[in-house]
Amino acid sequence: MLGSAGVVVLNDTVDMRWAAAQQLRFFEVESCGQCAPCRIGTRFAREALQRFIESHDHGRSNARVHLAQVEDVAWEMVEGSICGLGQTAPLPLTSAMRHFPDEFSDG
Repeated sequence: MLGSAGVVVLNDTVDMRWAAAQQLRFFEVESCGQCAPCRIGTRFAREALQRFIESHDHGRSNARVHLAQVEDVAWEMVEGSICGLGQTAPLPLTSAMRHFPDEFSDG
């Protein structure tokens, strides 16, 4: 899973949704709050991922809509954040979604 110029190595028992949520929580705490894309985006991405996990785990059919929202916000963060932290904050989630699609599927 990629983050800000780092690689996190996890074994195959780790829930990648949980791992991505932990990374988003880290970026939310570390954000200086100076620019809105990072300040708001990190919180929104973490909350939306949490809503996805809860909806998915309870079998709700609309779970994927939360991730679609995150993908839009991730683009805004990459393009609009002032510093590298905001620009790379969504990467752990988008990387996990790309490399572990089964954990983020509707089924």
